[in-house]
Amino acid sequence: MTFSENKLFTRWMFLSLLPVAGALCLAYALRANGIAAADAARGEHLSSLLIFAAQDGIGGGLSGAVLVLAMLLPLAGLSGWLERAGQTGPVAATSLSAFALSVLIGLAVFHGYPMSLDEFMPTFQAEIFREGFLLAKLDTAALALHQNLQPYFTYVDEARALWTSNYRPMHAALIVATPQLAGLNLLNPLMAAISIWAMADIARRVFPEERLAPGLAALLLLASAQFLINSGSGFSYPAHLAFNLVWLALFLRGTTWAHVAAALVGALAIGLHQVHIHPLFAVPFLAGLLFGAFGPRWRLAIYVVVYAVALLFWMAWHEIATWVQTGDASVLPRSLMEIAYIQDYLRYSDRVETAETSFTGYFLAANLLRYLLWISPAILLLVAAALTSFRRIPVVAKLAALGVVLMVAATHVLMPNQMLSWGARYYHPVLGNMVLLAVAGFASVSPPVRARLAGQTATALLLSLAVLLPVRAWQVETKVGPRAEVQARIDAMDADLVAFPAMPIWFLPDFIRNDPFLRNRPLLAFEKPDADLGRLAQDAIALSPEEIWGFGLPQGTLYEPGPPEARRAQ
Repeated sequence: MTFSENKLFTRWMFLSLLPVAGALCLAYALRANGIAAADAARGEHLSSLLIFAAQDGIGGGLSGAVLVLAMLLPLAGLSGWLERAGQTGPVAATSLSAFALSVLIGLAVFHGYPMSLDEFMPTFQAEIFREGFLLAKLDTAALALHQNLQPYFTYVDEARALWTSNYRPMHAALIVATPQLAGLNLLNPLMAAISIWAMADIARRVFPEERLAPGLAALLLLASAQFLINSGSGFSYPAHLAFNLVWLALFLRGTTWAHVAAALVGALAIGLHQVHIHPLFAVPFLAGLLFGAFGPRWRLAIYVVVYAVALLFWMAWHEIATWVQTGDASVLPRSLMEIAYIQDYLRYSDRVETAETSFTGYFLAANLLRYLLWISPAILLLVAAALTSFRRIPVVAKLAALGVVLMVAATHVLMPNQMLSWGARYYHPVLGNMVLLAVAGFASVSPPVRARLAGQTATALLLSLAVLLPVRAWQVETKVGPRAEVQARIDAMDADLVAFPAMPIWFLPDFIRNDPFLRNRPLLAFEKPDADLGRLAQDAIALSPEEIWGFGLPQGTLYEPGPPEARRAQ
């Protein structure tokens, strides 16, 4: 290696290790400033910072160690293997591996349990769909107590006694269409497999002369804990990633019919969960189409028309669904500000502003660092190579980089606090962008450098799967496992209703999970002072904090914080 080549590798190492140093510093600062403390009083809006302190000091250090080992101990002979890995058969095998690993993680790490309400509510909506309805009917007693029965993330039409999930419905519709295995819905593992296949196809189109590109892209995605662990969860973000990658694979085909198909895929993606996620991914590439980088500009009109209709339809979904189910057209909004989706977001922004404003800088730093440290360190190394040769990489990779910046910036304005998250779930839809940028970095280097960089990439990929993924899986199970056990114990209680009085337990509402038609026994409900839960059931049990801790919920840790008085009560 020449002096200039060694200097190049030193620069890449420095850039790759910056997130590691940042994570170690932030984890220390959160603990030193008392923000991340096991005896913190209830303040769930800071949960992402406590989880960062619990997970990412360790995770960051391990990522740094992997990078150093990769630089010092490169595995030779990767190039030929990658050429074979990029062929149709090996890509299919990689996709199947992603599916199998995601199923294993869903069962062994998440226990088939949608831990957060963000994961549970799509299953709530899916059950309504299975019964042939768009919204579920409530009787008079349940309607009066709906806030006790499901405190958050519900759309309730009190005038017509209907309720449903407050999210857009396509994720729930896909859950209905997907089978289960041992209680685990297979949607997200299927989305993982589709993502791998689409990622390889995109790399093949962007780098047609690079035989290594499809295999490298597939393996970089597979070896990222962010990808596999979220694919075992119940979040909607694996579906967002898959739809985005399928969209880009169609978009890059360049024919008019491919653009029509991409626009229709995008219209469905807008209705998955939150309407802004797919447009933020698509905007840089559509801007490229506008400026002539992807063929005739007039094809942009396809997206403008389809997306305008899709955005209006999905934002007004609940009003439209109510009209379809009841025939009452008076529910339809007459202006944008009458749409419940927009009203709910504005109320949410007002509610969290005072609680979160002083921590938004911490949230941004934690989100960025978790995103960078939950992907494979091989991506960090190759992205560093791309950044040092940015002018030489393809325009698609440059637009992909812009997409990451846009997603981070827009999300910081719209939803800065990710609360419960494995890696950075709000940035998950642009995970393929990072992989594409990494492949561009590998393709940009000169032949003398490539062999050594390929070996370093091989080492980082191997250690990502052999070391980082199991550690991250253990960290997630440490949080999810006890909550899954508590939920199972609560659901098995012999009573018509189990009430949850106010108690010093974080994310207590996440345990309140009822069938949308209230057919479960026991019913689960908050016991508020002005609530007459006797209207729902006579045989009721009121839980205490001691009972929930006795069911196996830890207390006084960064995962399950609690003030000292709560520990004394135990």
